[in-house]
Amino acid sequence: MSVRVKKDRRSPKAVGIVIVILAVIILAAALMFKDSTGISISQSQHISIEEGMTTDQLADLLKDEGIIKYKTVFKATADLGGYEGNFKSGGATITPGMSYDDILDLLVTPGREMVTVIISPGSEAREIAEQLEAAGLLAAADFLEALKHPENYDYRFLADVTAREYPLEGYLYPATYEIPTGMSAESIVDLMLEAFDNQFSEEYYQKAAEYSMSVDQVVAMASLVERESGSAEERANVAGVLYNRRNANMKLQCPSTVQYILKERKPQLSQNDLRIDSPYNTFIYTGLPFGPVCSPSIESIQAALSPAVHYYTYHAATEYGEDLYAMTRDELLSVISGKQLKITFDESVIE
Repeated sequence: MSVRVKKDRRSPKAVGIVIVILAVIILAAALMFKDSTGISISQSQHISIEEGMTTDQLADLLKDEGIIKYKTVFKATADLGGYEGNFKSGGATITPGMSYDDILDLLVTPGREMVTVIISPGSEAREIAEQLEAAGLLAAADFLEALKHPENYDYRFLADVTAREYPLEGYLYPATYEIPTGMSAESIVDLMLEAFDNQFSEEYYQKAAEYSMSVDQVVAMASLVERESGSAEERANVAGVLYNRRNANMKLQCPSTVQYILKERKPQLSQNDLRIDSPYNTFIYTGLPFGPVCSPSIESIQAALSPAVHYYTYHAATEYGEDLYAMTRDELLSVISGKQLKITFDESVIE
């Protein structure tokens, strides 16, 4: 009896192709696994995450920056981990050897890279913009552009701002801010407006109404108090002078308003400076300037809403922080004689 042996009909070539395919799949899987468990960049890399970025956008960013090799694996890892929709804006530093999970954990961590910015009372919008740019947070021009659109922010105190170059001037509350890198200009502005909102209580709205003033007028007055006062303790007295002059229909004649027009804090103002035709120039026009000339502190806002009661209509501040008061022009000239004023100008223009 003979036994017929069935021959294997697979050709050596077909078997070889299968082996190669399997090898490629295994190798690809190994490479993907290796990259996902420890990226092999040569040095740390900094990236900026914008608000609202999706997993797809992050995968594109990381791939474009050469941080990850396999977007599909990264997105699958994010989907399995439930990371979508939880990414926090701001800067992030990716270091060699981080896994995809490590990267994702970092990108959902709030406040992972913060920059401390101290906005001083009396700062102007342009100065704040320059400060933010110097801190590496954004371009000054982008910040200033965001200040031109009050309609983008929903705050009660913005209801009556005037249509000026920077409608939000005066409302960028002076404080210490911890700002995440990568934050948009609009979000930084909103952060400062929110700080103002937290300070400007319902009581202040009521007091403004009692003075028949809009919030914008109160902040404009407070900004003058901030810049004209020689010392913090004298804010209420300085406010009293400004109100006395306003009520007497006298020009306020605040040098800080001319400095604001010049966009320069010149310690000495020329006759030409004082003659600049601008709705901010309180040497030419009576009443408050067209808008705030700086960001006042809450203390200056309080002084603007609770001025001291006295009869002084003249005030000057020395460069050493001394506040001088007088009831008449002649008395003022006598008081300031021999004093080095904080801002000097031709005394003949004093009315």
